[in-house]
Amino acid sequence: KRLPTRTWKGLHVVELLPVEIEFQHHLPSLGRGEGTCLAVAYNRKAILATDDQKARRVGLQWGLEITGMLGFLKFAIRFDHSDLATANNILHKMIAAGYHSPVEDLGET
Repeated sequence: KRLPTRTWKGLHVVELLPVEIEFQHHLPSLGRGEGTCLAVAYNRKAILATDDQKARRVGLQWGLEITGMLGFLKFAIRFDHSDLATANNILHKMIAAGYHSPVEDLGET
């Protein structure tokens, strides 16, 4: 199963500001996507959403609030976009595909 489309409805694609484009060039150790997300989150005082360990480490050093896929799944449950069983099913499929999760059951978090 997939999470319903409405789960992602509040996410917006943003245009990078010149300062964010310049900022991401100073993060050569990160991929372009992670650098862009860090630049936007830092500049706009937003939550950084990533499971990339290097990006999470930098984000924490910069004082950013961080979430990842588990956070999205918990959000979906909390706001009734998904039930626990469906979210756990998605998590189990992700783990089977190679996702490294600190938990195997979202009820444990």
